[in-house]
Amino acid sequence: MIRALYLVKYPPGVPAEEVERFFLDVHMREQREVPGLRRYVSYGNLLGPGDRVMPGERYDRMIELWFDDAESYRRYRAGKHDFTMAPWAPPGASGSGTFAGLAGIMVSEEPEWNLGEMP
Repeated sequence: MIRALYLVKYPPGVPAEEVERFFLDVHMREQREVPGLRRYVSYGNLLGPGDRVMPGERYDRMIELWFDDAESYRRYRAGKHDFTMAPWAPPGASGSGTFAGLAGIMVSEEPEWNLGEMP
């Protein structure tokens, strides 16, 4: 199983509730049709934009996609998908254009280190 992790930001000027509604009602449902995608989960950021506990660049959501294997993930990234574009998506946006910022993607099979399994 391959996991891909994304950190994303909401577009400026678009209310978070509107982004969330489109993401949950449209985008995530369309992901069900992606071949080889076994799990698609998303986590909201519990710390608000003004929270000083979280230094550095702030992201609004983390998305985790699980694929059967590396080849399924490569096909997903290289494929042309017919996702519904978000109303605020700029011309030429990738995916559905739901989010304005995307952090680097981390792809891995299994954790290399697990605190629970350490002696």
